[in-house]
Amino acid sequence: MEGYLIIVFFLILLVIGVPVAFALGLSVVFHILVSGDISMLVVAQRISSTLDSFPLVAVPLFLMAGLLMNEVGFTYRIFNVANVIIGRVSGGLGHVNVLASMIFAGMSGSAIADAGGLGTVEIKAMSDAGYRKGFSAAITSASAIIGPIIPPSIIMVIYGVIAEVSIRRLFVGGIIPGLMMAFSLMAVIYYRSKSGKEICPTPRKSTFSEKIRAAKEGIFPLMAPVIIIGGIISGVFTPTEASAVAVLYTIVVGLFYRTLTFSKLVIAFKQTLIIMASVLFIVAAAGLFSWIIAIDQIPQKIVHFMVTKLPNKIVMLLFLNFVLIIMGMFLSGLASLILIAPVLIPLADQLQLDLVHLGIFVIINGEIGLNTPPVGGALFTLVKVANISIEDLVKALIPFYFPLVVVLLLVTYFPDLVLFLPNLIFK
Repeated sequence: MEGYLIIVFFLILLVIGVPVAFALGLSVVFHILVSGDISMLVVAQRISSTLDSFPLVAVPLFLMAGLLMNEVGFTYRIFNVANVIIGRVSGGLGHVNVLASMIFAGMSGSAIADAGGLGTVEIKAMSDAGYRKGFSAAITSASAIIGPIIPPSIIMVIYGVIAEVSIRRLFVGGIIPGLMMAFSLMAVIYYRSKSGKEICPTPRKSTFSEKIRAAKEGIFPLMAPVIIIGGIISGVFTPTEASAVAVLYTIVVGLFYRTLTFSKLVIAFKQTLIIMASVLFIVAAAGLFSWIIAIDQIPQKIVHFMVTKLPNKIVMLLFLNFVLIIMGMFLSGLASLILIAPVLIPLADQLQLDLVHLGIFVIINGEIGLNTPPVGGALFTLVKVANISIEDLVKALIPFYFPLVVVLLLVTYFPDLVLFLPNLIFK
């Protein structure tokens, strides 16, 4: 019974508004006081071992790369290139928004960096062109979650460390689902534009000189995902080394463009340190929490319940997605991933799920959670960027939830959508 008390206490702390990291840590302290059989020295050792992982070095570096890209002007250059490529399709800048997020996803690996940096450029351009602000913010919020699905991905690095699975396979496994998410969002934009449900002014046709200028300005930002993803897939460097390459490349290009100043570099360093302090706090606390519930064999008990009470694998996976969506409404994608992974890994053995496949659809669930109230991180970022109410943003997002959930279910029930490319490339 003691094992379940830690979960009950954690949920109570969440309900009364205690931050996730503190709720996790206090729950562990509560468990230790009740059980009396765990030394605090062991607790310190577990926290240290959780954070003592070389692949985790990639997390602050990819984060810093994304922040630097925003500072040195990658975002508006990417947006201009996307506008030249797809801006004339019905839905105009809505498609440009999604395509720009896809390109940026291949560099930063962070949904919040996409929403906060690229989103500022996208929403301003769409508002200036006559698009409804709620529609502009909804597209930006929905497309931002593609960032952690298309490689590289910060959250995939963390899952790879927890599940002890190849981060390279995870990165490549996210490519097809990420593209599916992008194209499904574009389909919704196209339909709403054609049906007149949204007024989507079509921008004028770009002149040849404008196309050449956009290509020249965008060539170096567009090379970033080619270098990062291509280097990882080809084995030239590991995902951790790729994160360092991303930072170095951004600094070099920023110096070349003369847009990188010492003050901007300091700003990026400060933002990285602030965000990483929070992230690593959650990782450490959640790792300790997961260790405690593993000791009490709670994952095995949950697996036993699902195997004995749910009729078949199809229902189990549906139930699992439902639970993950609910968790995503109240926890960040990172927190829910770290909490649920120790439970799901034994379940993967029971259901004969590949851990790469499991990781991708769990991460998609968490990223959809970024767009769901009451705690969606992307929602609150876009509320500030677009200067609209949370109610208006959620209302505008409703048409975009459906295609994202459809993609989630397809990825859940058709594992080859995830595993085809990793199996093809890494034989």
